[in-house]
Amino acid sequence: MDMAKAAIIERFSYVRHMYTCLFRVHQEGGSCYDPMMYHYPDDDTHFATNNTEHTFLVGDALKVTPVLESNPTELWSYFPNGEWVSMRKLSNVVKANSATGLGEWKSLDVAETNAGIHSHLRPGYMVPFQTCGTKQCSTTTDLQDEGELSIIINRDAQGHAKGRLFLNANDTVAEIEHNAYEYYEF
Repeated sequence: MDMAKAAIIERFSYVRHMYTCLFRVHQEGGSCYDPMMYHYPDDDTHFATNNTEHTFLVGDALKVTPVLESNPTELWSYFPNGEWVSMRKLSNVVKANSATGLGEWKSLDVAETNAGIHSHLRPGYMVPFQTCGTKQCSTTTDLQDEGELSIIINRDAQGHAKGRLFLNANDTVAEIEHNAYEYYEF
C-alpha cells in the first residue's frame, strides 16, 4: 500500500507533462506511452535483448523502468546512448556511452524503488515538473491551487533540449474548443 501511495504522489509531479502529451495527441494524433524501440529504431542492442519490453517512454521524454518484483535485490535497465537524468534525484545521471554509440545495460539503485518505478529524463528534452513545495500534493486541485511549476532540462551532447507545455484552467472542454489555453513549444 505504501508503494502504491508513493507512486501516485510521485506521478502528481509529472501531471503537467502528461496533460501536455494528451493535448498534443488530441491535436496531432500519436500516443503518450511508447516502447523504447519507437524512438531508437537503429539501436540493435535494444532489439537483441529479451528484457527491454517493460521499459517505455512517456510523452517522448521520460523513460520509465517499473519495478516488477517485490523486494528486488538488483534492478537492471537498458539505456540508449546519452546521459539520462534521474527524476527522483536530479544529481544522479546515468551515462550510457558505449564505444559503439549504442546503449548499455545499467544497474539502478534498488533503495530508490519505494515508488515502484525509476524515471529518467531523456537527453535533449525538457519537461514541466510541479510540486506543492514543502506540502504534499494529494489531488490535482492541490497542484492547480498551490503547485510550483518548474521546467527540468537535460541538454543533449550538442547542448540543446526541446519540450512542450500546455496550460489551462482545468475547467471545461470549452477551453480547448475556444482556444482559451496556453501552449508553448521550447
